[in-house]
Amino acid sequence: MSKRLIQDLHAGISRQDWAAVEAAANRLREDVEKTAATLAGPAIASLPNDYPLSRLAIDALNSERERCAQIAEGRSKSFDFQKALASHDDMAYGANTTRTEIALAIRDGYPSPLEKEGGE
Repeated sequence: MSKRLIQDLHAGISRQDWAAVEAAANRLREDVEKTAATLAGPAIASLPNDYPLSRLAIDALNSERERCAQIAEGRSKSFDFQKALASHDDMAYGANTTRTEIALAIRDGYPSPLEKEGGE
């Protein structure tokens, strides 16, 4: 999707060149459909037609953020912190604490510009 498509659409309307308007609108529709399919992935079939693209982008960002947090977290969720403290295993305790903190920071993250604006 590009600004050029919008400019072509506007120019066609201004000139009352309905063939150019239709061509630009068709290209725009195809680009929007491709963008939505890319952002939603297999879930695209279950989304309503009026689901905002900005919401799709936020959903995709949040999904990727969670995936990265899970990678950073590794097996820290199942790590026995009490046992490590009791056995003075500072290295493992510190490493898993750090992994947990990194995962938390990724999950909290900074809101995307779309989230700050509130989407559509």
